[in-house]
Amino acid sequence: MRVARPALDAEALRQGVALIALYTFVGLALGLVLVVASRSTQLSPILEKGGSPRWLAWPFHEIAPQVRVHLWRVAGLFTSVVAGMGACYLIVLRLARSLPTRPTLAAIGLLHVIFLLSPPFLLTDIFNYINYARLGVVHGLNPYTHFAAQRPLDPTYHLATWHHLPTPYGPLYTLFTYALVPLGVHAGYWAVKALTMVTSLSCVWLVWRCARELGKPPLPAVVLVWLNPLVVVYGLGGFHNDFFWLLPMLVGVWLVLRGRSVASGALAAVTPFVKLAAGASAPFLLLGARRRGAAIVAAAITGAVLLAGTFVAFGTRFPGYHDQLSVVVGPYSVPTDIASLFGASVGPGVRHVTSAIMIAVLVFLLVRTWRGADWISSAGWAAAALALAQFEPMPWYVVWSLPFAALGRSRALRAAVLVLTVVLFLHATPQQSLLLTHDLGIHGTPLDAGRATRALLH
Repeated sequence: MRVARPALDAEALRQGVALIALYTFVGLALGLVLVVASRSTQLSPILEKGGSPRWLAWPFHEIAPQVRVHLWRVAGLFTSVVAGMGACYLIVLRLARSLPTRPTLAAIGLLHVIFLLSPPFLLTDIFNYINYARLGVVHGLNPYTHFAAQRPLDPTYHLATWHHLPTPYGPLYTLFTYALVPLGVHAGYWAVKALTMVTSLSCVWLVWRCARELGKPPLPAVVLVWLNPLVVVYGLGGFHNDFFWLLPMLVGVWLVLRGRSVASGALAAVTPFVKLAAGASAPFLLLGARRRGAAIVAAAITGAVLLAGTFVAFGTRFPGYHDQLSVVVGPYSVPTDIASLFGASVGPGVRHVTSAIMIAVLVFLLVRTWRGADWISSAGWAAAALALAQFEPMPWYVVWSLPFAALGRSRALRAAVLVLTVVLFLHATPQQSLLLTHDLGIHGTPLDAGRATRALLH
């Protein structure tokens, strides 16, 4: 007993530190939600657009203290809180094996409840989803060829942000939102929020089941994904639709692990029809199947049926995809950073080079996986590369690769997604202009400096 006691004390200490970090993470998230719900700030633009806080931010708007601080201080507060959540996240990851299961899962569930009841964070994509659905159901317009500005009297128009962009989302997700239109704007808003949380929690369960199938401890895998501060604050807080394609993707992963090649192949074809970004990871489900030929045939048949159905329902023109891929919001992305470093302006040439590199990475990963590399890790690398290649990166894009990092065998991938988290936070947070340009005086790499660097290298 005297020999074992120090080990027990050390384990108790690790568990205590892990629980403190976990509960601090939840407390910071709740405090951030209360600040955002208290009044109109740029942290929740939907409240600034004139939406009634009673249905957008209930019940937190009723109980939140009125935090009156300068615009920059609000942005600084946001950045500091998310950074604090990131520090807690790293501690919890380091000590994840010491965490008790039930309190940890309860904390993840509580985070879902907190953000379910919060107003949308930072972006108003949820009302873009509802607006596109209303264009099709209420106004009889094809959301793939029409846009919000063509029906400015719709009650969602002033709440949406993409007034001149046709929908860039997959047809299956569009049809899903069509089904919510009869609920009306208010109830539809809460339905999307609730279904986002249910979908995310279903993904938690699937990661848990997949980890068990792989013989891995499931709790650290779940923690890696659902305590990532960008996933929590931006993904859950913004009610983004990436969880809706992750759900069939993770079902497909689980089916591959269970030896269900045909069903997993069909789901690999389904995911890009929910959101196009899923296409980077979907092929690896086919390569991971025990019967690759059967999985590929099932994917081809399913994809052909879905494509034909899409053409029947929405036609053959999808300009929203092109518009989404061609837009550049600011100078802060990895491709624009590299281009500026070498004195190049962002134009078709940079886009073509970035696309070529992305295709080369995908081909390399596919060949490597065909020859026996871990297909789950390869799917994660492909998703991470796609996130880095975006000219308009968003913080929650880290969730594209996190589940694969949690389940795969690659330690390098797990380290890479942590680096990706930092990169996306610095490049994509809407507070970047205040954080980088206002406080630090950084306005992107000047083209003159880039030209000098290029001349030096030559």
